[in-house]
Amino acid sequence: GIISMVANIMSSSPANHTLLGGHEGAVKWMTRFLSLLPSSTDTALPLIVAPVLDAFLTGAGHMLANIHAEEFKLLLKAIDENVLPRLDDGPTGKPSAMRLEKTMSGGYEKFQSTLPSRALAEFYNGSSFLRSHGSTSTPSPFGHSVFAGNAGTTGVPPFGQSSTN
Repeated sequence: GIISMVANIMSSSPANHTLLGGHEGAVKWMTRFLSLLPSSTDTALPLIVAPVLDAFLTGAGHMLANIHAEEFKLLLKAIDENVLPRLDDGPTGKPSAMRLEKTMSGGYEKFQSTLPSRALAEFYNGSSFLRSHGSTSTPSPFGHSVFAGNAGTTGVPPFGQSSTN
């Protein structure tokens, strides 16, 4: 739902976009979310924690691993040590806990190498497509470059209209 959409927007290209805080916003959001959790290690976490983290990591994990590696490693460590052991393992919480554990399996390396399901590499910042293409301008069907650094440099008017119209 909404968490997945926010994570995907934060992870999209261009690298310098600021929608919902952009890439920096993803690090800040995750840090803030984890800091709001009850600090007592004896307290089970609210049921909502596992599905929210799973949705956010699924959408933004690849970008975070490739763009903000050091911060992301610390966040993953915090989840491993302070969140996973405290998730509800009763009949209500177990399915969400298992999904988050599956998302976390493989650790940092899995996030770094695996693009989210159904993500379009050319629009997902952190993907190998963008790293291998650098700032090369790629025309979009609307006549604008999909890369901010080259926006409007394709020489094609918006929506493919002739410049003589």
